[in-house]
Amino acid sequence: DLHDNEQNNNGELESEISTTITNKAASQSQSSLKEGPNMIHHMTRVTNQLHSLPILSVSAIDGYAVGGGAELTTCTDMVVLSRSAQIRFVHAKRGASAGWGGLRRLVKKVGRGRAL
Repeated sequence: DLHDNEQNNNGELESEISTTITNKAASQSQSSLKEGPNMIHHMTRVTNQLHSLPILSVSAIDGYAVGGGAELTTCTDMVVLSRSAQIRFVHAKRGASAGWGGLRRLVKKVGRGRAL
């Protein structure tokens, strides 16, 4: 039956697509693990440069600044928030530390008690 054959071909296609996506994700994951230290080094340098700018710098948050976005807010002289803005350092919940120097800058800005 043509309809049964079409369903069988769709199932094979879905399986092939799923396998391709899974293999690609695994490959990207392995690549990410190798590139992770390079990204941390690069972003630490970028955030330190932003923090050291000789002009007034401002973060404007309208919505969520989570993880790396939260770290970026620590680099600027001033943070402007909308009523719906939320800044979240979620690193510890994910078994990581703020790798771009954000925690160190946050402690300097708000004090150890509030930062931790």
